[in-house]
Amino acid sequence: MKACVRIFLAYGSSLAIFAVAPLAFAATVETAGGTSISAEQSQLGIIPGKLATPASNPSASPISLAATNSPTTNTTQSSYPSETSQRAADFLNSLGINTDMGAAAPRCNVKSVINDLTYIGFKHARATIGSVSTQAANYYHINSNWVMPPSFNSAGAPIPGAPCGNTTISSDQMLAMLASIGVRVDAYVYLTNPTKNQSWLDKHVSDLEYIEGPNEVDINTKNTFEGMTGIPAGVAVQQSLYPMVKGDPSLSKIPVLAMTIGHPSVENSSEANVGDLANSADYGNVHVYPLNGSSPYATLARIVAETTYTPGKPFVATETGYPTAVDGPTLFTANSVSEEVQAKYLLDEAFDAFDLGIVKTYMFQLIDDQCDPYFTTGEMHYGFFRCDNTPKPVAVGFHNLQTILHDANSAAASFTPEPLHYSIGQWLTTSSSDVRKFHTLLQKADGTYELILWGEPTLWNNAAHLEISTGLPTNLVTVDFENTYKSIKLYDPLKSAAPIMQVFNTNQIKVTVVDHPVVIELGATAGP
Repeated sequence: MKACVRIFLAYGSSLAIFAVAPLAFAATVETAGGTSISAEQSQLGIIPGKLATPASNPSASPISLAATNSPTTNTTQSSYPSETSQRAADFLNSLGINTDMGAAAPRCNVKSVINDLTYIGFKHARATIGSVSTQAANYYHINSNWVMPPSFNSAGAPIPGAPCGNTTISSDQMLAMLASIGVRVDAYVYLTNPTKNQSWLDKHVSDLEYIEGPNEVDINTKNTFEGMTGIPAGVAVQQSLYPMVKGDPSLSKIPVLAMTIGHPSVENSSEANVGDLANSADYGNVHVYPLNGSSPYATLARIVAETTYTPGKPFVATETGYPTAVDGPTLFTANSVSEEVQAKYLLDEAFDAFDLGIVKTYMFQLIDDQCDPYFTTGEMHYGFFRCDNTPKPVAVGFHNLQTILHDANSAAASFTPEPLHYSIGQWLTTSSSDVRKFHTLLQKADGTYELILWGEPTLWNNAAHLEISTGLPTNLVTVDFENTYKSIKLYDPLKSAAPIMQVFNTNQIKVTVVDHPVVIELGATAGP
């Protein structure tokens, strides 16, 4: 069968050898005859050369695919390992975001929220439910009054500190607006009697994707439930919520997520006090915030492994992110990284979570909490969009990634993915750094494959509060395919949704990769 193939490659390093600016891509591709090299490609290090097969290319000894994604090998039909793909639509469907509606600009601007969600293409939003009186200081809001800021500057951005005004719309209208762009909601309850929210949940059942237990119960000690606070109160609410949902004919088919712990076990052993909630949730639930500018995988994998109070349940990550409250070594807040590093880490983490089997990952958050030019608190700077609603690099990256991966086929979510025969050569590095290597293989309904490769050394010097730009590994990886393809297009999601170069007629690529996912699209095969 003739097919198109898209290959994603990413590596956690910045390549000084090509003097590439942040968010640029440097690549060296060796192809067979018919290669087309543009001036831009030459600057990127694209080198035409002789086609090499796995047998004649000893420097590209294949790594074991089974070591990462557990593929099956078909030695009777091909000399190349065979790996079964996953649907590209399933990966995109795993992405969500905290909308963080609040009673202050810019998060109360409903129009901005709708426009921003449309831009990044996410179809899953997270918000809270509860009595209006308890939500005044909460970051997530679905309630009776959604307010819009009346004051804007000449660029159309909310004026910092401006009140949201008296223009309101109801939660019914808000959910209808979200539904109009195909967004469904994970609604989590506050530390209160869940039955207080039952009528609201029944009314909006068609808008709900999940119903979630209370948020970060070890941190939220201000509210009480049946005379309890903190973790005991959270456990009691969770144990009341689940039977209420499952006993309600309107709600019974909606999955229930477990409550969350704000400080996982290694940090303060909070989870030891939770007990077993497997009978009170359909999914486990984690919040993942890597500390000190570290890359995401290690923290993500550790927290999933150590969240043991929902044994046997799959996981959803309802919060994860990096604040960007930093401007050089003298103006910063703890655990903040630059906007560029935030973009690279969160693109990596989207694939990390998918490979770990996390069903859905809600990034934190859509828009910065408030305008805070002096970076007084990192909590205000987690957004994909700044307080003036301009997109950070992370928003641009996910917008482009969604554009590249979008599968418009009516069978996108239902077709059976097929295997791909290929081999990944060893990662050749100029550094002795221990850099992890990962990959994900996706497929679209029309036969297009996407192979994602990435690695994650730390990109942030937390002591100097600067991005690490020197001393990182330079990595050359060779990927060989069973078939020869007529054309290959290279995409960089942090640069554009359009290809940045094209070459022709090859079954092998050699690419020097940097520190975020890139896309290599292989056109139709050159032969049967």
